[in-house]
Amino acid sequence: MKTDCVSQPTPLQVVHDTISPTIQTKDTLQVQENTKIVDVIDALDSHLVNFYLDYTLDGYDTSHFVISHQGELALRDSAFDFENPYDKDGDNSYTIRLFAQDEAGNRSYKDLSINVEDTMDAKPKIDDATLNTSIYAHVSDTIGNISFQKGDGEFVGFELNGTGSQNFEIDKEGNIRLIKHQTKATQYTLSLKAINSFGFDEANLTINVTNFTRIAKVSLGQLTNATVKIYTLHSDSSKELIAQTNTNEQGDFDLHTHLLEDENFYIYEIRGGVALKTDTNEDGIEDDFAVTNQGVLRLILKKEWLTHNGGVVHISALSEILYLYSVDTINNNYHQLDKQMAKIAKTILMQDLNSDGKIDAQDAMIFNPTIDSQALNASIQKRYLSIVNQILDNISSRYKYIFDTKVIKRFDQNATGCGPSMLCGFELKPTKIKYHNHTIYSINNSRLFIYDTKADKTLSSIAIPSDEYGLYLDLDKHQILLSAQNKSIVTVDISTLNQPKRVDGYLSHHQGYILGKMDSSYLIYQANQLRIVDTNKSFVYDLPLFNQIVAKNGYSFDFDSRGFILNRYDLSHLESIVQVGSYRLEGIGNDAQMIMDEMHTIYILTPNQSLQIYAFTNGNFNLLSTQEINATTIIAHSLDTLYLYGDHKIYQMDCEYLDRPKINAVFSFEQTTSQLYFDGNLLYTPRYLINLDALILSSPYMRLDTIRSYNREYDIELETIKDTTIFEPF
Repeated sequence: MKTDCVSQPTPLQVVHDTISPTIQTKDTLQVQENTKIVDVIDALDSHLVNFYLDYTLDGYDTSHFVISHQGELALRDSAFDFENPYDKDGDNSYTIRLFAQDEAGNRSYKDLSINVEDTMDAKPKIDDATLNTSIYAHVSDTIGNISFQKGDGEFVGFELNGTGSQNFEIDKEGNIRLIKHQTKATQYTLSLKAINSFGFDEANLTINVTNFTRIAKVSLGQLTNATVKIYTLHSDSSKELIAQTNTNEQGDFDLHTHLLEDENFYIYEIRGGVALKTDTNEDGIEDDFAVTNQGVLRLILKKEWLTHNGGVVHISALSEILYLYSVDTINNNYHQLDKQMAKIAKTILMQDLNSDGKIDAQDAMIFNPTIDSQALNASIQKRYLSIVNQILDNISSRYKYIFDTKVIKRFDQNATGCGPSMLCGFELKPTKIKYHNHTIYSINNSRLFIYDTKADKTLSSIAIPSDEYGLYLDLDKHQILLSAQNKSIVTVDISTLNQPKRVDGYLSHHQGYILGKMDSSYLIYQANQLRIVDTNKSFVYDLPLFNQIVAKNGYSFDFDSRGFILNRYDLSHLESIVQVGSYRLEGIGNDAQMIMDEMHTIYILTPNQSLQIYAFTNGNFNLLSTQEINATTIIAHSLDTLYLYGDHKIYQMDCEYLDRPKINAVFSFEQTTSQLYFDGNLLYTPRYLINLDALILSSPYMRLDTIRSYNREYDIELETIKDTTIFEPF
């Protein structure tokens, strides 16, 4: 009997895919300029049924890229141009985040860095330009600078042709000098050629020779037909009108130098007019319409500054900022005006523009926003266009927000701070936050984080044994040393910031806080003992913790029923540390705050909110001054400046004249904390990293009343940090 066998169908297996795709493309991609295609993304999915991946992009430079369903990553518009990068940092390194998602909804991502390589084929680039000089200009005066790009290969230089070209010369940096004296007003239309080994580019150069005594340009766009008033500033703070003129179609005017005297200060005040070539919506493109100027610009100068600086004087938003922060000095301390303007200029400018070896008000006087924007403090650079537009619209609160990036970053971890006794690179207690060269090193949740503040991203992190450690940066060895009481020191190699790694070192056998380094020896404090540790030797001393280390002398502060005791130890020979003196200052209680600077000046803040300044010389304390101030904590001393904290405020005191210190600025500070730490021009707290240069100018404390009386169109109030404006990286 034959039986037919019928096979039964196999039940359908339902597969639940829960595994995300794997992106195998490298983290860093290299691409040559003049191409658009970056790469075809290599990604795999473990579930092969109906294999399909969906790609999306996010991140810092995402807007420049597109990706197809097949994973082809390319530029959205034109090809990569090494000489004209599109990325936000302008460094030819693009940062994006790539997402891959399968049909089941499983998603993975990878951060990609796309680096553009120069193909070395670019010709120079140069644009049309207009410069101005005067019949009063001297032979060899620099009348202006040409903005250009050298391109690739060897830059040969410039050629200047056309009728009148023999009157001028141009160097390889684009500086144009007068080589033949001009006797009448005229205009030269010249041809300018920039040449390198790959070719050349040409542009038109117009040079206007005027009969002005010296040319100034109002750099608020191109401000035409504005009223210019020139005032002499007298030593009693009064001002006297000596001339009035108007800007021409190019925004230029005559400085009337024949009316100026060498030693006097002069104020140039510009109002009204119509601004062309502005960017009111801040999209990087000049508007094609005119804007009526409703605001005011000012410049303070001396005639002798004009002698030292050839070329065009620029009255700009920068000169107005410098003026604003000098008003108090104009009214109350005229003879310190030079010094005050230099101090502010060093804060708002990062480069020496006139190549005299220093940054001061003369650099601000020649600042040209068209070509010098990179010289600005990052805070002003970020907001410069906004400030220009607010001047044009006469928005009275504009100066309140000039330095909106004074808080560099915010941290939620509990940084210990190092108290009021940190000086000369030595630390009473290492902090959990360090900042160096745009990089933050921070401890949080038992990990060491390395964060790039320019790219706004975490570069890497590494597990550490405990949150109790503090950081010590040994930049000579490219290491971070983690130290704490009763814990072994941990060494982290940071030669490659993207890949920190723990390494064994001779310090791993020691416990305690690293206070600092003298030559090649580390100073470590553990259990009431000071340890001097080098590669092949160590010494142990039963010593109190030093409150200050100044000029190879260690100082410890102590108290008894009679007052304050200063003990001094000689650290010049670390193998034999000895106490060399003990000095007493009676009447100071153990609840006082104190700090010593490198000149052995001692600042003491008593609980009754009295600041006393003593000169410590030859074992004696000489009282120099006493001042009442609503502060409870000494933060730090830097150069001639003392920083104090109290009642939700940070005080900046000018102590150049120790017999008469004065408050320069007060900054409102919401957080109630005495854990403040000072390092260079940065202030750390448990949550914030603050740029003190910006802080000083963001809070014109002593200047408020004088500004309001002298310049009534502004209504400036003290600023307070608000959490909503601060970026949180971790």
